[in-house]
Amino acid sequence: MAQTPPPSKDKKNKAATRRQYKSQKQQYYREQQRDQVVAMRKLIHDLQAERQRLSTRPKSKSLLAWKDVAVALKEYADESLIERHSLKATREKHIQLLLQLNKWIAQASMDHPQLSTSVRFTVSTR
Repeated sequence: MAQTPPPSKDKKNKAATRRQYKSQKQQYYREQQRDQVVAMRKLIHDLQAERQRLSTRPKSKSLLAWKDVAVALKEYADESLIERHSLKATREKHIQLLLQLNKWIAQASMDHPQLSTSVRFTVSTR
């Protein structure tokens, strides 16, 4: 049986150099993977901190929630409606008073023609 000649020193050096290169390349790859994991964990931590900061941030006092605005507008509308009815009732009372005064003046001017004046009151009943 024939023996294969032992590898030459040159071939041994190339193989060792290649193994060393592959080892370094694999080590570099594993370091890159570890660095990515560390970076992702840091990003997760930072994002969770940002979420926490945003969720516990005090509400700005210069901005109102839409519900608060809606409630305030509803209250204002209700108050305006009440005031409108009150003003209408007051107006109706004033109209009745003017009509009574007109009748009284007309009656007085018939009873005393010398007191008659050219002043006439007209009332709009809108």
